[in-house]
Amino acid sequence: RILLVADDVRNLLLLTPLLERWRLEVTAAGDSNEALEVLEEDDEFSLVLIDIMMPEQEGYDTIRRIRGDQRFQNLALIALIANSGDKERENCLEAGVDDFILQPIDNEELKQAIARHLPFKLS
Repeated sequence: RILLVADDVRNLLLLTPLLERWRLEVTAAGDSNEALEVLEEDDEFSLVLIDIMMPEQEGYDTIRRIRGDQRFQNLALIALIANSGDKERENCLEAGVDDFILQPIDNEELKQAIARHLPFKLS
């Protein structure tokens, strides 16, 4: 199961069917607050795919809050980033992500990143 966190509905509409084709169960959250609420109610996710640039609360802050919860120490976190610069990658790693994908998203790169963090083969 994957929690997909993105404020841009286009990303949600693009990524959800793609992830489902890979036989992943997707729960979508439209912002950081919703993502934290979903995790509070249901902690049975294998991975969180999170857009770093969101209004209200940046993805970095959300990642830090997730990592601050003992239940999610081993939860895989992959950040969707808009900038390939070293600073953004460094900020992601400092916040606690396991991996990152540059936007616009290359489907094969995304699949490989997810596969690195899941204990089964994607179809």
